[in-house]
This record gives sequence, C-alpha cells and structure tokens, in this order.
Amino acid sequence: MLVTPVPHARSVSLIAATRIGSGFESPPEQGISHFVEHMLFKGTQRRPSYTDIAASVERLGGMINALTEPEMTVIWAKVAAPHWRSALDVITDMIGNSRFDAGEIEKERRVILDEIGMTADVPEEAVRRSLRSRLWQGHGLGREVAGTPANLETFTPNQMRAHARRMFSGANLVVSLAGDLDPGDGAAAVQAGIGDHPAGREAVWPSYVPDGPPSPRAVVDSREADHVYFGIAGRAVSRNDPQRYDVDVLTAILGEGMGSRLFEELRERRGIVYEVLASVTATRDSGAMVIEAATEPDTLNEAMQAVLDELTAVRDDGVTEDQVDRAREVIKGEIQLSMEDTYAVAGWALREQLLETEQLTPDGVTAKYDAVTPASVVQAARRLFSDDWPIVAASGPVDDDAVLPHHLDGAGAPDS
Repeated sequence: MLVTPVPHARSVSLIAATRIGSGFESPPEQGISHFVEHMLFKGTQRRPSYTDIAASVERLGGMINALTEPEMTVIWAKVAAPHWRSALDVITDMIGNSRFDAGEIEKERRVILDEIGMTADVPEEAVRRSLRSRLWQGHGLGREVAGTPANLETFTPNQMRAHARRMFSGANLVVSLAGDLDPGDGAAAVQAGIGDHPAGREAVWPSYVPDGPPSPRAVVDSREADHVYFGIAGRAVSRNDPQRYDVDVLTAILGEGMGSRLFEELRERRGIVYEVLASVTATRDSGAMVIEAATEPDTLNEAMQAVLDELTAVRDDGVTEDQVDRAREVIKGEIQLSMEDTYAVAGWALREQLLETEQLTPDGVTAKYDAVTPASVVQAARRLFSDDWPIVAASGPVDDDAVLPHHLDGAGAPDS
C-alpha cells in the first residue's frame, strides 16, 4: 500500500490497481480483464447494483471510474478529503466482493460489443489498431484491450470470478492514496480493507520477442470520411533501456506542442494538417514511437513524406540545444504541473511501484531529463531510425491500392 500526503489539497484520490492487464492475456482470454473491470461496477453483496456503487461515491460529491491497460487494470475514486474512508470502502468492496451475476454479465456483454463497434467506426482507432497489431504481432500488446466479439461470447461467470481473484490477489494488488490524510490512518484503513485477500501468485509478464520486422509495412483502410487519418510508427526502447529519456526528448522535439518540428513543418509552413502528434510507449521489454495526423486526401502523401523527411533530418543532421531545451522543459513541466492533482500523485506512486525497476520521485525523473543532451538525442535517433524503421497506416477516402511512403530514404515503393 502507498500513502502520499498532500497537505495543501482538499481532496483524496484512491487507486486500486492490479498488475494484470490485457497484455497478460492469451488469445482465448483476450478481453477478460476489461470485462472484469466493467463487472466490478455491477454489484456486490452490500451494494447490489450499479446505482448503489455509483451513488455511494457521487453522493459524496466525488467521482469513480476504472480503466484497463496492457500492464495493469485500475479502479479509482476522487473525493473531498473528509470522505476518503467511505470511498475506500466502496473500492475495496468492489475488488473483493463483486457478484458477477449472470444476468448482469449478459447485459454488459452487449455494452462491450457496442463499445468495440463504436471504436471500429473511428478512423483514428483503425489506424492505431493497425499499427499496434503489427508492432506487437502475436502478443497481448498488439491485441485489443476490449477483446473480440467471439471471445466475449465465451466468458462465463465462474471464469470471470476466477480471473478477478487472480487479478486482485495480494501478490498482484497495489492500493495508492494521495491527498489530505494522515499516512498512518490511510495505511491502517487499506490494510483493514484488503488484508484478507488471498496472497496468490505474482503474475509474470509474457515476454515479447519480435519475430522479424513488422509486416506488412503499409496498410490502407478505405472508408468514407472528409479527411484521411494516418499514422507512422516503429519500434523504440523499453522502459528499462538506458536511452529511454533520450527517446522521450526526441519524441517531444518531433511532435509535442506547437513548437515541435513536425507542427512547424506540417501546419505552420505547409498548412496541410490541423495538428500532428508524436508519442512514445515504453513497456517492460519493448516500445514504440507513433506519429499521427489527419489531412486532405490530396495532401496525404505530401504530409506523410514530410514526416519521414523530418525523421531523416533529425537522424542525419542532428538537433539544436534550443530544441532539446524546449522539449525537456515541456516534459518536465507536464510532470511538475500534474503533481498539483492528487490523482496524478497517487498514480505516480502506483506506477513506480508496479512498473518501474528504478523507482524515482518526480524530481528524480526530471533530473534524468536534465542529463539529456543534443548528442544523446541524436544517438537515440540514429539507433531507432533506420531506413526501413517505419510502418504506416491510413484510414479514410484513399484507394485500397494506394502507395504510401514508408521509407526514410525517400523511397515509397509498394509493400511487398
């Protein structure tokens, strides 16, 4: 358990997280962690319905929600400080006493099927799914968190109860509180709420070992829309890689904020996108960088080639001290400003405990970014950006047989 006092705050945030997320699932299990997350809101012995659970927190003026990620599943609440014990009681009841009623499971099955269908209608999600499935082919990281319609039909109440017991066993569970509360009181209350959970076994992350380069290199999803959404991505470094912080700064130089290189080139100089974003994902043993934007159909190839040219320029010509300074301060500012929110404080402590080998404070992490230099950023770019690094996807009014640029050397040959 983790309790972080934030004396100036008027709230307390509470997060219960299991290290088991969608990335741990085998293909037949795909979607079960997300399904369990939904069912935690569907009733316990003491709070028989969704309304009872939601109202227990909302009547306190608070909020409650949950999410499933590849590396964890999270249930959280945020309330005014005087009500934190009540919110904690709701969360511990949910993770320890959910009923998994057969009738509620059938209703929620339809809800999740609708959720899957809605995301399938969104071009952005089509692009992201395409990139993920190729970057992490055959691994849970590359599969959909919500699962597949076929899998959803197979999950039984007993199967879901067993999975929930595994998820929230003591070996896989971390509870983090942050806000205006006494650490001793917080620790005692958490222990009282989860102390009788079975210890279980700590879940082991299924290692990701790439079987060759991502394939195919280019994918088109042709559909009716006003714009074409596109993504350019490639493998990056893991969370434990020494160049992790250099890659973060490299990503921010390329596509984070209005001062980024891609924003200046594609929006300000060319005027062919509204926004362009670069992001990086780092997991236990792998990572990826993704660049996304939307543009008119007749400027798709120009926009994609402009992105590829910027990646090549960073690799071959380097970056300036000013670009590194801006990117570094953007990242550090996001960290420091977020620490004004008790949810972010609780989440920071939680992620450091569950995911990180070297557990650092926000100040410790900002010191890592202070050590990044233009030379180390260029070294990271040269490590990542080989000519055949990118894979690409586009979704929207584009021909199925369209040839999309996908080489850093300027070649745009059709995918073989």
